[in-house]
Amino acid sequence: MRTCRRLLSTTLIVAVMLAATGSATAARLSLNEQPFQATWARLRMGDVSGLTTAWVECPVTLEGSFHSATLAKVARSLVGLVTRANLGTCTNGSATLLIERLPWHLRYRSFSGTLPRISAVGLALEGLAARISVGITCLFITEGEQVELSLRLEAAGTVTGARLEGFGSAGVCGPVGVRGEPGSFRGVTRSLVITLI
Repeated sequence: MRTCRRLLSTTLIVAVMLAATGSATAARLSLNEQPFQATWARLRMGDVSGLTTAWVECPVTLEGSFHSATLAKVARSLVGLVTRANLGTCTNGSATLLIERLPWHLRYRSFSGTLPRISAVGLALEGLAARISVGITCLFITEGEQVELSLRLEAAGTVTGARLEGFGSAGVCGPVGVRGEPGSFRGVTRSLVITLI
């Protein structure tokens, strides 16, 4: 009898735990809108060697679309494209985005937070290319997962901010970094909401 009660108690505890975390195993993310626009009032590009503080700062807008209204949580999966990029007037030097190299790829990297509530979604921005001039002119191209686009989410899943950070190769200039924070990332017609399904 005692063994039966113990087994019943254990079964009940496991059932309650599974019910409480049932959504934690969700394999996909749901988006309320596929087209997006990302903006930074100040995107910095420049030397990341630590030897100088040569950064050019520019406002930038990126536009594109996710491939689907649901995204599989599979690392490195291609989930969207950046199809338009616009750079405003720069300070501390000059820069030109190489739009002939568009589209740039967005790949899923990870999420963070305590399931079932996620607080951020990490994407890799592949193919970002620019010509920057901070005393010397460098061609800046990212490959692989060198640049991360991190989307911050509030409790309901609304994207509240975006950070862009990473580095790329720049030939004779050595490693060149890119950093943008805070920024915004939203759907074209409304706030972007990302939830687990």
